[in-house]
Amino acid sequence: MKFILFYQKRKFALYLPALFFLLVCSAVIAQEKTEEPQHQKAAKSEFDVKKEIEENHKELQNIKENKEPEKKLNFFYVGGGIGSPSGANLIIGAYFNRLMLRATGMHYNSNWHGAQGDLGFAFYRKENLIQSIAITGGSYVVNPNISPNRDAMTWQERYIQDSFISSYPLTYQYFTRARQTSYHQNYIGLSYDLYMSGFIFQLGAGSGSGDYPNAQLIVQVGYVFDFGRF
Repeated sequence: MKFILFYQKRKFALYLPALFFLLVCSAVIAQEKTEEPQHQKAAKSEFDVKKEIEENHKELQNIKENKEPEKKLNFFYVGGGIGSPSGANLIIGAYFNRLMLRATGMHYNSNWHGAQGDLGFAFYRKENLIQSIAITGGSYVVNPNISPNRDAMTWQERYIQDSFISSYPLTYQYFTRARQTSYHQNYIGLSYDLYMSGFIFQLGAGSGSGDYPNAQLIVQVGYVFDFGRF
């Protein structure tokens, strides 16, 4: 009986290392199984983040592609202004890409009229702000000595005038010749042009041929209405 018990104890002792080895192996396997989902989860979360970033980027691209287009910068305009070439002017023009075209002028009578053309390059363009450099050329006729409109002469004024003309015909002809002369000028120059929400401003200098030998200032201020944007 004692021998049997001793044999069983010895047999159990022989099984202890094997049991310990099995326990260690099972613990390692269990730990690997528990850690593997965590790595997979970490990898999966990183993949989800990248995927989410890509989706957000695609959404932003779709928003940019589907957003309302900006207001077109090509348009025609018409309006009025004061300044060169004939005082109060009619203004007609257009902006097409970087090209600026404009015609300005007015015809009042044979002694007072003018016309000007501008061909420019828009170096700065926004929806309501355009800046350009232009070649400007024009022509005008003025007579600053024309008497303003007035009522008919009285008989006293007519008598004095007739008496003066009959007494000093050459003197009257000399003094009235200058007052009947109109001044004509052709010019070409460079100008800076500004368009801002309908308001236009032009400033430049030009020179040419005619009754004004000196270089002259080209100035124009006005307001125009744009239409036909494309």
